[in-house]
Amino acid sequence: MKVKVKVRLLFLLSMVVVVTAINLNAQPDYVESMRRQEVKMQREATLQAAADVSDSARALKAKVDAQEYGAILEAVKTQDSSLIPYLKLVASDEAARSRSGSFAFEAHVGLVKLGDAEAFSQILTEFEAENRGLLNGASLMKLGLIANKQAYRLLYATLDNDFRPSSGARDVFFPTRSVSAMSVLAITVKDPPTAKDTYNVQAWKAWFERNRHLID
Repeated sequence: MKVKVKVRLLFLLSMVVVVTAINLNAQPDYVESMRRQEVKMQREATLQAAADVSDSARALKAKVDAQEYGAILEAVKTQDSSLIPYLKLVASDEAARSRSGSFAFEAHVGLVKLGDAEAFSQILTEFEAENRGLLNGASLMKLGLIANKQAYRLLYATLDNDFRPSSGARDVFFPTRSVSAMSVLAITVKDPPTAKDTYNVQAWKAWFERNRHLID
């Protein structure tokens, strides 16, 4: 009888060891998954609290939750400064705000349009980093959407920048900074050079001469 008890105890003990080993092996992924979930819940709660600051922010959050891209850029046209706390939280995701078309990207631009100097400083830092080939070029699009004199001066200066970021792959080639700037200008300004002049530096310089009010 005692032998059977010992065998049973040894069996149960071995099962505990196996289960514990499985749990330990799974723990890193499980912990990381739980951490991400907690961060997501905290962010949602914080965004909701920020949205409760004003009716405008609450309405904007509802559009963002519904995946209405462009809603942020449309909302900031009202120059409603009560949107700033919400936009700061959305733009706090540094990785996402470097991706054109993301809500964090839109929020970063929107903050500048509402007069946030810190956001503009961050974008200028991105611009300088991209001139050294360190980021993906999103700052040029941000400058085109910001559309103030400092932004246009930087885009104008970039027309002469022939630096081409390295892709790290033999069959992938990034455009030069000059071509990227012209691409941005072509879709963000009124009456841009078209057809064969879309990527003609001299045509763009002539366009800026006709629109000196944008940079003077």
